[in-house]
Amino acid sequence: MFATLANMPTAEDYFAHRLRAERERRGWSQTELAQRMAEHGVSLHFSAIHKMEQRDAARPRVIRLNEAEAACAALGIPVWQMLAPMTADEMTHRLAEVQAELSEASALAGDAQERVARLSREALLLTAAVTAASGAGGRGDPR
Repeated sequence: MFATLANMPTAEDYFAHRLRAERERRGWSQTELAQRMAEHGVSLHFSAIHKMEQRDAARPRVIRLNEAEAACAALGIPVWQMLAPMTADEMTHRLAEVQAELSEASALAGDAQERVARLSREALLLTAAVTAASGAGGRGDPR
């Protein structure tokens, strides 16, 4: 059965999804995209880019035509391409990029977890040493 019109993605939804995917594919921050859009005549704060990409269901930010044109000019993509769902090939390519980035982030997170564990152990040992030194009336070297 068909989805109701209220549940169907809008052109703005497609644009927002593609905007984020294309920006991330280039490794640009929202601030960098805003700066590049300014070169094409539209000045926005990075938070406006964030709101465009998020498409908050309760109050989605309207994407104006001049903003869409500037974003597309900055990205080097025609507006019409940003208004359609991603093709299977585009989704497959984007999935590979996301998986690679996720793998990299997971490795960094693992390293960070190990560092947190090491520092936590050291903090516990130092706390015990300081407590022991304080209990001895501050006499002696805790080393």
